[in-house]
Amino acid sequence: TTPRPAGSLEFRRTERIQVRWPVSGAAGGGEARILGRDGVPLGLAVPVRQLDEQGVRFVVADLNLAPLTAGEYIIEVTTTADGKAQSSQLAIRVGR
Repeated sequence: TTPRPAGSLEFRRTERIQVRWPVSGAAGGGEARILGRDGVPLGLAVPVRQLDEQGVRFVVADLNLAPLTAGEYIIEVTTTADGKAQSSQLAIRVGR
């Protein structure tokens, strides 16, 4: 299915989300991880890919929420630009 913009940052466990972070043209690769509310990384793989759309480059994280219990989480993406790591975070809430 085609991704649609979300109206809030609260999701159900039955949903799959896609988060796009714009990056500078010099940014290379990217990796993402999911953190618990306490900031501790969880052992859940977060697939990441790059996407060029209308002249803008994105790092895209796709995440299936089914393995998560109801609670609050942080999706963190890290990219490298000019030899320096850059990190961005997005807080989400997962309901039943």
